[in-house]
Amino acid sequence: MTGLPLLFLGLLIAAAPGSAAERGIDLAGTVTDAGGHLLPGATVYVYTAGPRQGTSAFCPSCYVDCGKRQTTDARGRFRLPALDRSLLFRVLTMREGFEPVFTPNVDPLQGELRVALPKRDLSREDPQRLVTGRVLDPEGRPVAGATVEPLGYRTVDGGGDSGESPGMEALAITDGRGEFHLRAPEPGLFISALVQARDLSPRMVTALVSGTGRREEIRLSEGTTLTGVVRDPAGRGVPGAVVHVAPTLDRSGTFTRWQEIATGLDGRFALPNVPADREVLVSARMDSLREAGLATSHQALMTGPDGTATEGIELTAHPAAELTGRVTLGDGRPVPPGTRISIARAETWDTQQATVGPEGRFQIRGVPVDEDLEVSLQVPGYHIAGSTPGLDAHRRLVRICAPAGQPNPTLSLALEPDGR
Repeated sequence: MTGLPLLFLGLLIAAAPGSAAERGIDLAGTVTDAGGHLLPGATVYVYTAGPRQGTSAFCPSCYVDCGKRQTTDARGRFRLPALDRSLLFRVLTMREGFEPVFTPNVDPLQGELRVALPKRDLSREDPQRLVTGRVLDPEGRPVAGATVEPLGYRTVDGGGDSGESPGMEALAITDGRGEFHLRAPEPGLFISALVQARDLSPRMVTALVSGTGRREEIRLSEGTTLTGVVRDPAGRGVPGAVVHVAPTLDRSGTFTRWQEIATGLDGRFALPNVPADREVLVSARMDSLREAGLATSHQALMTGPDGTATEGIELTAHPAAELTGRVTLGDGRPVPPGTRISIARAETWDTQQATVGPEGRFQIRGVPVDEDLEVSLQVPGYHIAGSTPGLDAHRRLVRICAPAGQPNPTLSLALEPDGR
């Protein structure tokens, strides 16, 4: 978190959850190769953390324990001392010549951690299918543990596919030198990838080319910190509201998904490493306010330059709508048990789900009013009837809006058997 104002950094440190009395559990474990042979000299470190229960107003990489590291001894053993008992950890393990491995939701209370690192022999890789690169921080230093996630590619003749296509590696992780090696289906592909690292702003790159033999360099920036408050209709701060920040879609070539953080007891939040100089939409996530019967509208704003704080954001919650309805199947059969219906805010990538009941009825609370929403569900062998108002048949969803004057809108969804 280099470059943040000292006062802001001090507030983060002071706000760190967990008192000294609550701290003090060690995380011990062993690192081996895929065959179970002990690996000395591997680095194990705490990448990010999160609360064992509930939400947190603290950014995942800002906890005191984040950044703690140990090197395995001659027996492949390590011990990370005095970790906070109230947290779960995302642990990164690396060693030269092996694939880095993330282990999520590590709980020191559950005993020792065992990590197996798969060997990587680059001499056996087809160089025509590789993208080789390095991720750097703003000062040009290598970034270990950065993730490079392919989201799609295009060919010279204009064809393309999603990042999940056969032969495309799902994820690459940088090693201690900041280097990564990403397998592609064939030579000459222009790959789009989302690059993320702790304490740095995410970045979308769109011109990683497979098979060139050159080493791509990707420099990440610090980004800006968004600070503000979520208030209830009476003007009081709302604790535990999850603030959801998503870039607008008018610049899809630089889309970096969404980022979130919860408000503190006073309703205030500070979300670091948001892409700088970008238009974003800020709102409170629907499911974090539904128990209170509230929702916020989304707010569009331009983020500030790298290394600054974008301050003074105010989100005011208002009474939310409750969407009720019924799903029926055209052939008279009952809706399969466990069928889930989803509602999404059309512009912010904020979603919530509900289970359809035995008579096809459903209820979704915490729905924002006067805002375009998208309702979707899938039942194998059926599709939404073409006569449904607001139907987007291509995306298999229905567009609705909950007007402010109609606090409890209803929706009937008739599904027809495929082939009709």
